[in-house]
Amino acid sequence: MDSEPISLRTLTILLKYERSTSDARFPNVRLINTSFVDLACKLPTQTIKAEFPKKPKTIREEHFHHFGHQGAPAFSTEEAIVATCIIHPTAQPAIKGLSLKNRDLIFNITRGFNGCFHALHLYQQFFKLYPPGRKVSIQLGKEEPILFEPSSRVIPEFDLFGTKLFSVSMVHSPIPQESRYFDLLACGDEEGRRHAILGFPSPNDPEEYLVVDMTSLQYGEVVGGVFGEPYFIGTLKDWNVMMSKCCDKLVVVKVSQLVGDSKFTQNSKECAERVLKK
Repeated sequence: MDSEPISLRTLTILLKYERSTSDARFPNVRLINTSFVDLACKLPTQTIKAEFPKKPKTIREEHFHHFGHQGAPAFSTEEAIVATCIIHPTAQPAIKGLSLKNRDLIFNITRGFNGCFHALHLYQQFFKLYPPGRKVSIQLGKEEPILFEPSSRVIPEFDLFGTKLFSVSMVHSPIPQESRYFDLLACGDEEGRRHAILGFPSPNDPEEYLVVDMTSLQYGEVVGGVFGEPYFIGTLKDWNVMMSKCCDKLVVVKVSQLVGDSKFTQNSKECAERVLKK
């Protein structure tokens, strides 16, 4: 059993769950309002200009989500945290009636904000703990699984231009600060935003990679998985086609081997350890 390969799809699901449910940017918050239901739910134009002066002119769609704290944690220490948006008790009836599909979508969009390098660090930390000799299995559709050495992985990095979705989350602070009592988190707020994915060289084509993008949904519902998953696994060619739905141009910057340590390092280690135990 110890020598059995781990499915990249299974690993991605487990790491994504641990990352999104422990995201320090959304500590014990619940959804108060969203433009998915309330079209009047948005930031004033002057606030957008002040906070996001580099917002691209290519934006075609805008989302706004408002999160607030609610005292005690939404889940006890004995409960499994649900990877979806929990509705705030003060929310309007229309918000409380939000479908599970849209609650899941808002959760995945917002937790994905600028999270690609954190996601890559999760894979990196997991493979540090992964028993030597065990491989990674990647299966696309009904094709036979392909086995890879974890050490063969690479990190293609791109800059995005002509972004089409501008998405903002207002997250209220549990402790009001001197300057303001909320944080604004955004995706699609500037040109040239760096995005990176995990890739393994295809054994059938020296110029192709099999890739996984854990945080693709930050760019909108149009860039989810082939079968509706909240992540993407497929060929680099198909990933490029998918990303053309959310931006006008992808510029290859470099192909890296590792992600450097950051403020997410400790969280990545803890998440990877929990996944390995599963």
